[in-house]
Amino acid sequence: MTTESLSPALAETLAVFDGSGTPLTTPEVTDDLDVGRRSTYNRLRKLADRDRVETKKVGANARVWWRPRPQGADDPALAATAAPDPRTDADGSEAPDRDGEWLDPVRLGRLLDAVRDGVFVLDGRDRYEWVNETYASMCGLDRSAIVGEHVSAAIDDDETVDRIERSWGPLAAGERRFDRLETAVSNPDGHEWTAEVRVTSVGTGDGVDRFGVVRDVTDRRDRERALSRANTQLETLIDSIPDGTVTLVDTSLRYVRVGGTTAESIDVSKAELEGRPVESVLPEPVADQLIPAYEAALAGTATDIELTIGDRIYESHYAPIRDDDGTVTAAFGVAHDVTEREAATRALRRQLDRQETVAELTRRAFDGDDPDELTELLVDGLADTLPVSRCGVFVADADGGVSLRYGTGWADEDGDAAAPADRRYAERAIASGEPLRVGDPETPSGFCVPVRPGNTTWGTVAVFGDDPGTIDERDATFVDSVATLLAVAIDRHRRETAAEARREREAAINDLHDAVFDVTTAVIGRSTRGEIERAVCERLVESAAYEFAWIGEVDEAADTLSLRAEAGVEGYLDGVTLSVAPDADPHGGPTADAVRTGEPQFTDDALTDPRHEPVRDRVHRYGFRSSAAIPVTHEGTIYGVLNVYAERADAFDSRERAVIAQLGEIVGHAIAATERKRALLSDELVELTFRIDDVFRAVDTEVEPEGTFSWDHMVPLDDGDFLVYGTATPDAMPFLRDLEAHNPEWDSITVRSSGPPVRYELKAIDLPVFTAIASRGGYIDRAVVDGGDLRLTLCFSPTVDIPGLIETFQDNYPHTDLRRRRQITRSYEDAVRIRRRMAGDLTDRQRTALEAAYHAGFFEWPRDASGEEVAAAMGIAPPTFHQHLRRAERKVFDAVLATPVERAE
Repeated sequence: MTTESLSPALAETLAVFDGSGTPLTTPEVTDDLDVGRRSTYNRLRKLADRDRVETKKVGANARVWWRPRPQGADDPALAATAAPDPRTDADGSEAPDRDGEWLDPVRLGRLLDAVRDGVFVLDGRDRYEWVNETYASMCGLDRSAIVGEHVSAAIDDDETVDRIERSWGPLAAGERRFDRLETAVSNPDGHEWTAEVRVTSVGTGDGVDRFGVVRDVTDRRDRERALSRANTQLETLIDSIPDGTVTLVDTSLRYVRVGGTTAESIDVSKAELEGRPVESVLPEPVADQLIPAYEAALAGTATDIELTIGDRIYESHYAPIRDDDGTVTAAFGVAHDVTEREAATRALRRQLDRQETVAELTRRAFDGDDPDELTELLVDGLADTLPVSRCGVFVADADGGVSLRYGTGWADEDGDAAAPADRRYAERAIASGEPLRVGDPETPSGFCVPVRPGNTTWGTVAVFGDDPGTIDERDATFVDSVATLLAVAIDRHRRETAAEARREREAAINDLHDAVFDVTTAVIGRSTRGEIERAVCERLVESAAYEFAWIGEVDEAADTLSLRAEAGVEGYLDGVTLSVAPDADPHGGPTADAVRTGEPQFTDDALTDPRHEPVRDRVHRYGFRSSAAIPVTHEGTIYGVLNVYAERADAFDSRERAVIAQLGEIVGHAIAATERKRALLSDELVELTFRIDDVFRAVDTEVEPEGTFSWDHMVPLDDGDFLVYGTATPDAMPFLRDLEAHNPEWDSITVRSSGPPVRYELKAIDLPVFTAIASRGGYIDRAVVDGGDLRLTLCFSPTVDIPGLIETFQDNYPHTDLRRRRQITRSYEDAVRIRRRMAGDLTDRQRTALEAAYHAGFFEWPRDASGEEVAAAMGIAPPTFHQHLRRAERKVFDAVLATPVERAE
């Protein structure tokens, strides 16, 4: 026998055996240990492997274990204690008597009283010959009340007593007989317990000695019963697992136990599985999936796998089973049929996908995403969520057909050649405005839902499958929901786009107002026309509303436009000829129309407006969509055309058009003022002399013209009217009064002094000749009407458009005769210096007030006209007139009286 040291667990197990060689079953050993039956079995196997115990299989499945008896251990009492024989030495020879210690009954009794089990000795008549204290205590009696009494005095079970009595029988010397029985004992005090009684009979040669060992197994039996119930419950539970299988395999991959309700799904019964190798009893495809999982579990690693057997799906878990020492002794597996759960999960996931798609579309729709981006998201969501092969969004064409806006599943994904049948379904849905089921209405293979933003059919959401029943009611509801969301998004986008356009227009209007203000401010004080034009273009381009601007001037000789200023662009008109002639080919575009009509011209979309055809390449190159061509005019004179360009289409609505049209008048007025100032300050002038015979022939007068009258000075007013001051011979006055009555251009004549000559004031309304003179910065040097014929001498700056002026005269007075045109030089007299100072210092209103007061006789004594009369003639309030006049007087006196301050040497 090996002397190898034992672990505490194995030593504890070995101590259960009493050394008598009495065989014990695994459950009997388990009763004395606080471990399970499987752990007890594993410990016993290890003890057997080390030759500490011996074992033998009995019956079909049972096995017994016993500890070999030591040499010379024949005394049953000593065998129970498993103690060495004190009467022998280690070599087996007889030891000295040691004063009779071993045979001392007292000492022997103390030893037997010390054991934990009850011990009794019976005589041949089944009476207690001797009992230890433990046994008496277990029976609830004094030892004296038992010794000498029949065995039934302590054991009240008749069957047990009968078996004890039958244990007696003749035995040869040294022969032994063992009997084990279990009985319920009821003590006198009513305590009930379960006793395990082991009776040993030994032949002595002279007879038979019998002694018994009694153990209280009440707790053990309670545990066994509880364990049995638990095992029964566990077995019932295992066999009753719904839609699942529980298996246990040993280290050789043989099925030890199979339970559950679905083992039949592999066409093998439980009986066919238990005790047989996994590989040999399962179909090969199933075994190929299970064996690696079992092997991993036997190697100590738990594994989760999903099995597919036929049309069923199993969720499986495999794990090792270990003993108390941590050694893997088996593997178990649990497989649960999740086919229905997986189907429900897929359905739930599909529903969640629908909800997530709807939620995302809802968020994106109300966030104002672009409908095209939303359409792509919608179609991708349908393709990922529904069991369809083709889906997309079709939109109605202008010609009544449909086209695929975005889709997936078609070969070319354009909805035309790839899916003509699908297109027809989409056309029918759009035409009817109602949802359309494709195929059998009860089991449709497709579904088309019209998209109706604002109650108008825009298109349709369409899904198509390959088999009947592809689309169920929930799918149809889902498609209807996303179509509604797309309609909401399109409607919202339209409204937000319109609102954004309104905001842009409001911003553009504000910018334009600012630009007009800045332009007005910028042109004040500019000394030349070129500076004014450049300032206008630059300020407009500084606004966020416009991309670039330029101003062109009409070349009267060539009937074409030439560039004068530009900003935000360079060389826009390079290589382009814009003709303003009515029959020009190609047409000069909106700019030419502005020149011919004198009205602003607006383009909402330069990509489609035929008037932009001559410059279509520039439309694409410079990226503008809208334009405005504004005539630059003042009092009927066109100085040129201001052109403004915007990147957005429809940039100029009615309000913006009204505001930007003012720029033409503002710039024209600034240019005219500059020309007038230039004429006043310039030393070089152009002098024109006209003769117009019978100048009033178009007026139906009743008085024949007589005498002579002159127009000595004209003063332009804010509203386009003029105050003309002149003199007349007395005999000319009847004709003047007749002209006042019959000429619509003459509003009133006021006599300021009766003369002779008579000094008068004429208020003229919209007189083209005077307008042409004033708008070009000219002045009348001499104008005399004698006998109805007018001789007129005018002075202008050399930069003035003289041909245009002559054309204006001839248009209004066909009999105009230009008698002389010459270049003259102004003389350097004090009057010239004063006039220059006035031109530089006086505002238009101050100059008008001063000139009107002077020529009306306000400064005469006595006055020919009061301040109120002059103010009335000018159409302003008297306080305003006096304010302008006083400021003008101060500036004139400064020019006349002030002298430079000389610095002392």
